[in-house]
Amino acid sequence: MNAKRLSVLLLLLLPALCAQAQWRSVHATQTTTETITKPDGSVLSNRTTSEYTRSASGSELTVTTMRTPDGLVTKRIAKLYDADAPAQYSLDYAAKTAYLIVRMPAPKPFETNRIARYPGLQQGTYAGIDCVLVPAMMEGKRIGTVWVDGKDSLELKSDITFPGSHTVTELSNITMDYKYDPTIFRIPAGFTVDTSTSRTLPVQK
Repeated sequence: MNAKRLSVLLLLLLPALCAQAQWRSVHATQTTTETITKPDGSVLSNRTTSEYTRSASGSELTVTTMRTPDGLVTKRIAKLYDADAPAQYSLDYAAKTAYLIVRMPAPKPFETNRIARYPGLQQGTYAGIDCVLVPAMMEGKRIGTVWVDGKDSLELKSDITFPGSHTVTELSNITMDYKYDPTIFRIPAGFTVDTSTSRTLPVQK
């Protein structure tokens, strides 16, 4: 599955008009399982574990460290959402490059109670947390579901299917009101910003 396409999709899931409130900082383990069905019918499966952190202003950093079986680090990449910009980047630590994925006309909105806002949607729990199941839509078609904690506006799980691929992303070991270094939500010093493949989202009306 195209990770950039999924990142843009998840940003668009949030409504454009809602009341702004205070975010709660979060730290969690993020596990992504991707299953790809090749044209010959064979199936490939890949699982990655990342470190997810959200700031009190809504910025997000997801760091994935790839290692050999004996623990040697082979690659370190990250997805950075800067709520102040607002923009989303892909960070390549080896190349010291921040690839701008998308610019947004406004920061991602916060909703104090997303469950109450969508009374017609299915409600449930994930890891003991009350949540609402929000349809993931693309080009008018439902391609999956996102489990959202309405109280803290936190995406706990997503289950997305594209032609030939199925991706499930889940949070675990969740710590709320996490104490963090605010500098982690900025492009690291010495990085070059590459805007060659970026796009700008239109203002939603």
